[in-house]
Amino acid sequence: MDTDWIAAAPDAPSPLLGATRHHARRSTEFTVPAHTLAVLGVVASGALHVSRDGRRWEPVPPVFAEGCRTTATRYRAEAGTRWIGCLARADAWAILAPRPARPFVDRLVPATPETLGAWLPEDDRRVTSSRAPDTRALARRWLARLDQALRAAPARAATARLDAAMAGLGLHDLPELAPRLDGSERALQRLFARELGVPAKFVQRLARLHRTLALWEHRGPDIDTLADLAAAGGYTDQAHLAREFRTLVGSPPRVLKAGAEPDGEMSDTLWALREGARRLVPGLFGPRFPGTALSEIAKPGSAGRR
Repeated sequence: MDTDWIAAAPDAPSPLLGATRHHARRSTEFTVPAHTLAVLGVVASGALHVSRDGRRWEPVPPVFAEGCRTTATRYRAEAGTRWIGCLARADAWAILAPRPARPFVDRLVPATPETLGAWLPEDDRRVTSSRAPDTRALARRWLARLDQALRAAPARAATARLDAAMAGLGLHDLPELAPRLDGSERALQRLFARELGVPAKFVQRLARLHRTLALWEHRGPDIDTLADLAAAGGYTDQAHLAREFRTLVGSPPRVLKAGAEPDGEMSDTLWALREGARRLVPGLFGPRFPGTALSEIAKPGSAGRR
């Protein structure tokens, strides 16, 4: 499956990150790790299905909105399917949609002006019937629309406070973070629940996982085994790391030791993790996130493919 990244404008509003483009050249299943993203997706050709348990499959709407995913999720794409996902921090729906963030958590909601607000006119939901649509142009058009809507939204103190709180999670767990933001832990918990629709503990777990992935990507001689990684990442033991990895990533952590580019669908999961550690995570958890780089990247071996 071909995958690449289109960055949002450098001065884009803080929730907006960029877009991914995907092309399944053959029928394939893949895993998307848990996340704290707002996803505005468009299936431009073919068909995409989603499953929480790997057995029951539901069709993905042609144009859809999604919020945080609290567990890894399986998707299946028919051969020839092309789709895009415009990515923002999950509070984008709290800013733009006429409903709180919670109804978007672990769900794919058809994107309509009724579900996402008046900023989404009906004529912005056109989907091409071409067998080879220009998904780069499609992604840029949707990114521009989201950028415009977020810029037009009234300034919110909650957004600025969430910016600081998420950035702080790049380095600190929640109990350490609250006094640094001159607030209580309970106030931060309410902020996460209201703006992202998920408990603060989940956001903390996800931030810890990505801090641990960054440690593995840039490990030194003191991190040689998964037990070393678990200790460095703040997990109780290797079993604790394994449980979190299976829940949030959908795979055992041993995939990290399987080589730089394992074959098959697992490479897509690893690419998603690397994308998270290198680009999405700094956007979500702050530029001080350790061991990350904001350079332009694409899935290894797929640069320039369409």
